[in-house]
Amino acid sequence: MNSEYLSLLDVTSTFIWLATLLSIAIIKRKSNTDIHYYRYYLPNLYFKILFSFLFSFFYIIAYSAGGDTWAYFKGATALNNLLLESPNLYFEELISGSSEFNYSRIYNSTTGFPPTWIYFEESSFFISKIISLVSIFTLKSYFATSIIFAFLFSQASWKIKKIISWADQVVVGNSYLKDYALQFNPNVKIIPTTIDTINVHNKCTNHDSKKIIIGWTGSHTTMGYLPYLLPVLKELEKKFNFKFRVISNHPPPIDLDSLEFVKWNKKTEIKDLAEINIGVMPLEDTIWAQGKCGFKGLQYMALQIPSVMSNVGVNIQIIDDGHNGFICKSKEDWYRVLSSLMSDVKLRTEIGQKGKKTVEHKYSVKANKQKYISLFK
Repeated sequence: MNSEYLSLLDVTSTFIWLATLLSIAIIKRKSNTDIHYYRYYLPNLYFKILFSFLFSFFYIIAYSAGGDTWAYFKGATALNNLLLESPNLYFEELISGSSEFNYSRIYNSTTGFPPTWIYFEESSFFISKIISLVSIFTLKSYFATSIIFAFLFSQASWKIKKIISWADQVVVGNSYLKDYALQFNPNVKIIPTTIDTINVHNKCTNHDSKKIIIGWTGSHTTMGYLPYLLPVLKELEKKFNFKFRVISNHPPPIDLDSLEFVKWNKKTEIKDLAEINIGVMPLEDTIWAQGKCGFKGLQYMALQIPSVMSNVGVNIQIIDDGHNGFICKSKEDWYRVLSSLMSDVKLRTEIGQKGKKTVEHKYSVKANKQKYISLFK
């Protein structure tokens, strides 16, 4: 266990912030007794704070030398040390982008160095910057900082309910989200995720390519769905010669002979996607997944890439199984569908063409243009 973040100062700061935030929450709850859904406000907050405690404690015990959360906080610690050494450089670093020149110029053995993979990924280091600002007020307490973020996330979830109730019109991407929004506002309209098939997704895959590429695209936050497919892909490797391309901001932590990592790049995103012959969208049936709107699958379809998706949420509304794509309910389904597609170029081509027509007719900017315009009439 790393005792660096379990000092007396850390514990004292944690209890002060915990008492302060709970007091604020109790006052807020008492002032909203007339709103029916606020009866869940305190239980929701207690759960998030308890979870943040357990999560933070787990990282101190199990991941004192690694892990995303630990790396973010290490980056924030280096920034806070920089503040003490040179306030000017600290504020310069807050507003500037990451670069090798700044990394070697600004940081030293006294300040410590942010983990390189955090520092050179601007979106990740932005998180470290936010943590740094918050931890100034917690005296660099790891637990207290975690509690503050748990409190803020809790408030944000209730703020969404407030914002929905204030709106004249609410637009959502699927029926699951519509049912949620209707609890707080009667004027809810579904407009599905839209794809710009003219200016952006305007290429088509080449199904006659010599080596088949099965592909997945998404941020590292959604890579947790990939391990489900590993057994299937490893079985397919025994029979087929293919690549499994992952387009993301970080390499996936999976062991696969066929793996090909392509770093996501805005300029080459469509080109990298269009080289895929089969697109996959595995999901677990969770509340989070139910709220997804199928963008990944629609991207594949717009590029005439046959889309294979899990039997979750809006996917079953987008895909007419076996006609414009495939829906899988089990690992056996995944193996069967991927085997069929890899074995049959005609099937890949036909499914891809029908998928593109589905996007053009239902999910393109052109198809939904009037729906958006009608919101302002």
